[in-house]
Amino acid sequence: MSLASLKGFDQKTNIVLCDCHEREYPSDDGVGVQKVPLGAQIIQGSNVCIIGELDVAIDEQIDFDNLTGTAIGPVTH
Repeated sequence: MSLASLKGFDQKTNIVLCDCHEREYPSDDGVGVQKVPLGAQIIQGSNVCIIGELDVAIDEQIDFDNLTGTAIGPVTH
């Protein structure tokens, strides 16, 4: 599995990522994951809240095909 890599950034936290992909979790049965290739992405700094380093060894141990979750409920005030 190739992981996205940070190729550049500036003083306003605009970032350039290469080899990006998105993990989509189907909502019908909640099981399985689809990996959608996105290629290179330029992300505006105002949309960035945190950047962190990924431990590849831990990420490769996760069985995304059997990972399940539940939908987030509506926000109540």
